[in-house]
Amino acid sequence: MLYSPDEVKQGDTVWLTAHTKTAPPECYRNLQVRLSQPPAKFWPYLVVEWEERNGEGKSESRWLKVHKDDVKKKAAANTTAAEKKAGDTTGGRVDGKWQRKLSVAAPVPNVEGQDTLW
Repeated sequence: MLYSPDEVKQGDTVWLTAHTKTAPPECYRNLQVRLSQPPAKFWPYLVVEWEERNGEGKSESRWLKVHKDDVKKKAAANTTAAEKKAGDTTGGRVDGKWQRKLSVAAPVPNVEGQDTLW
């Protein structure tokens, strides 16, 4: 997501990601594109271009006018579910499974004149 036209310049490589309700289908494909026009020219919209192969194997240049909220300067982090769950655990995991921590119940002190409940 971009906040000002000064963050990027013409010719920079950016990534399309869908953040608005009206995002074009290309944003859902997370394409890596290049800015073809100066960002301040059509702000808050940006004109991007990329090359795509058609059915015959030839590459053709395509362009699109997208909203600034659908553009990111960095690629999305490709993390797996296991990497997300690994996190910063402190001794809770052993060989990929959670270790059960057993604790011994402290003995109930016997106070004079007090009967036990069970």
